[in-house]
Amino acid sequence: MNTTFTTEERKLNVILHSNSLPVARNEYYGRVQRNSQTINLANIIAHIGEHETSVRPLTIQYCAGLLKTEILRLLATGSAVNVLDICTVYLGVKGGVCGDNPSPTELNRFELRCTPTAEARAITANLSTASVSKAEPGGFINRIVDLFSGQADSQITAGRSLRLSGQRLRVTGDDPRVGIYLVDTLDAAVRIQVPASYITCNRPGQLEFFVPDQLAVGQSCRLELVSQYSSGDYQVKEPRVCSSPVELLVVA
Repeated sequence: MNTTFTTEERKLNVILHSNSLPVARNEYYGRVQRNSQTINLANIIAHIGEHETSVRPLTIQYCAGLLKTEILRLLATGSAVNVLDICTVYLGVKGGVCGDNPSPTELNRFELRCTPTAEARAITANLSTASVSKAEPGGFINRIVDLFSGQADSQITAGRSLRLSGQRLRVTGDDPRVGIYLVDTLDAAVRIQVPASYITCNRPGQLEFFVPDQLAVGQSCRLELVSQYSSGDYQVKEPRVCSSPVELLVVA
């Protein structure tokens, strides 16, 4: 197999989540902490372009579109399709079937299933766990990107946009404490709230907002999210606090 990883790429962070089943108290299930949002076709083409400069991005995009259309057509005919030697996808019938002679209308709907190839399964042999931590009751922040400078997890630019990725980040609720705050690392009493009108994207997996320009250049702070969001349309009564794992330096 030709897939290789650097030492750092082989190490993954695992987040433990409580198992909600009554018979599984004090047990957890692990999820690999993602380094970013889901990678799409445009991201993949950009990555290819970094080391395959002789290939035109539009050519890759065109060929990928042809493959996608043909794979979907074949799946719709009941074929099993090996996709790029990564996995075999095929259609199955959801759930069980009752009775000895069921009619077509009594069957459950079809669903897409996927079986990884031996080559895809082999990549796990190159991976190891860097850290294990328990998930906080509220959300957690995976990555903070200054959209003006492109710097990640290190700095923010006053008056410019900032992007947070993670889980359960959506800031919502009627409690007056709900909001996004920038807290001075030397004096926690110094808290600057981000106006609601500054928030341009407010989703569970991603937050984007403009950094207030009253922050002082050279100031060090942490992000703090206060929200009643839990999941779906459900909100908790008492706001939960999620703090950034890193200190951020304010730059001009």
